[in-house]
Amino acid sequence: MYKFKVDEEVARWTLEVHLQVDRSAAAHWWVAFSNPTAGPWKRLMAKTGEGEVEVYRYRREEERPDLIIVSDILKAVLIVEAKDNHDKLLKERQMVKSIRVMREMEAQLVNLGDNPAWDVRAQYSYIPGFLWGEARDIEAESRAVANAYYEVAQVSLSNPLIGFAIRNIDDTLIPQVHVHGTLSISKSTFLESLNFPLIS
Repeated sequence: MYKFKVDEEVARWTLEVHLQVDRSAAAHWWVAFSNPTAGPWKRLMAKTGEGEVEVYRYRREEERPDLIIVSDILKAVLIVEAKDNHDKLLKERQMVKSIRVMREMEAQLVNLGDNPAWDVRAQYSYIPGFLWGEARDIEAESRAVANAYYEVAQVSLSNPLIGFAIRNIDDTLIPQVHVHGTLSISKSTFLESLNFPLIS
């Protein structure tokens, strides 16, 4: 049987597909931006009553996060950095870059308040997140990533952070999530909105 590696691209794709095809998740979340390797020119989109509208276009050499997902119901925007595995996220140079990208992206989105397509989303809660593949122990791996993040970012442990991980169980890719810090909404409401499958 062919064994495939759950690298950064596969992890991002798995999370995106779940958010688009799972009815509960799709009712809560939509993808505003995705950064596939060698993908189409990079545009950040917003949902409106008339469909999707471009609200920001990245410059060719501009640093970009790997994924931005939005919930208009929860009034939240997740800015996600992805790597093949959690070990790569623990490297200080990578963590510094990820934090810089997430902070700069949040500032850009907050400044889009005058754009009618983005509008009130500028006032949403902006939450950083990390995504990785080849996950084995989501709690331990997410805790390690969170510890590195809080140390490098020099922010309170109460600041929210989301850890997404993809596990390969019998060739079925399963997304998992771990929440750190305190969200502006209840943790149970957040988890229910994602509707990730339970693992026995």
